[in-house]
Amino acid sequence: MEEAVQLWKVMLPERLSLVCFREGSDAIVGVNILGVASKYDKDELKLKSDIFRTIIATIEYISHQANVFERYGVDQYLNAMGLSVDPVYRGRGIATELLRARVPLCKGMGLKLTSTCFTGPGSQAAARKAGFEENFNITYAELAKVDPRFVYPGLDEKSCKYMSLKID
Repeated sequence: MEEAVQLWKVMLPERLSLVCFREGSDAIVGVNILGVASKYDKDELKLKSDIFRTIIATIEYISHQANVFERYGVDQYLNAMGLSVDPVYRGRGIATELLRARVPLCKGMGLKLTSTCFTGPGSQAAARKAGFEENFNITYAELAKVDPRFVYPGLDEKSCKYMSLKID
């Protein structure tokens, strides 16, 4: 968790993340931690945890397979490292609305694409509802065959999906 916070501390100063508050309150209902991925990015994170290094390596592998820079002809796009809705508020479409809120953000920034590695069925369903298309899909069982580090117990039948939404 400490390294996830480290990653978010790198992304939050970009001031792009989206937060959904309970109406009339400061209570956070959902959040989408966002940043801009560039074709020319250099790896800056110094990760200590083997587990977190493996998670990031998995996402990088899936991102590479999706090949969105070339597929969509862009040099940068809006991406995310965290979409979460408070369990009390799940099932109300909040994740879908957070994903849809990326559209005006991208337009305001002049970005033509938003893409993310969605790791669970809930976020994948929300992305589909928000209009995202699937670029790459791999089950966790298949991931384990790619690299012995990519073993996620209990998730074999589930999949990771890299999904994108073109911004017009």
